[in-house]
Amino acid sequence: MNWVIQQEYANSPEARAILQAAMLGSDWVVRVGTDDLDDFPNVHSADVPVGSVEFVQAYADRVGVMLPAPVDYPDDLRPYLDRIVRQAPLSDARRGDFVKPVGAKQFSVIRGYDPASPPDRVPSDTPCWISGPIEFGAEYRFYVLGGEVLGWAQYDNGRECGMSQYDLTRVDSMIAAWRGQPSAWALDVGRLPGGHLALVEVNDAWATGLYSGALRVREYAEWLSVRWSEIRQSP
Repeated sequence: MNWVIQQEYANSPEARAILQAAMLGSDWVVRVGTDDLDDFPNVHSADVPVGSVEFVQAYADRVGVMLPAPVDYPDDLRPYLDRIVRQAPLSDARRGDFVKPVGAKQFSVIRGYDPASPPDRVPSDTPCWISGPIEFGAEYRFYVLGGEVLGWAQYDNGRECGMSQYDLTRVDSMIAAWRGQPSAWALDVGRLPGGHLALVEVNDAWATGLYSGALRVREYAEWLSVRWSEIRQSP
């Protein structure tokens, strides 16, 4: 396996995990700066990029791979939202709303929108996901490979609540509900005041970070590489 790690991202948990995984095997790793990517020789679509969303997008363009658009809220999983999430222009957001751009990384997620302070240089007609205020307790990310949970971790700074068998069964039901899911992806869930888990969002593996304690380094490397291989072979 060959890996191309973004130089500016070299100290990230994701890059460190890939470096460790490479040391345990016979993988080849190279670091390249974002500004140097266009001039970097001998890149191939089979080499797996590791870095920011912007870096992976630039790398995909460089090797002629079409990245899939963000999914965020698959129709099959909407029953697990426990709230109304609608797609609308930024101008439709009201004070206190949760606002997330439909396009990857157009601006950071806003919890508690203030119409008087919209994101800088973002057009008012920018497509967004908008929902009313919601307060999650503990939030968790489940890493899914081939329709099965590979590992998970809590990713917020709230109180650790743990996972009951009921929680894990609910997570399994969410995973099973998504027809046509990619080979590798992340399911983010949060605990509501009533105690049960609701869908926060889903993330494609190519644009998803690694949280501490969720996966062993070789598991993370497999998770990334399986999804990248699927993407580059897609018609």
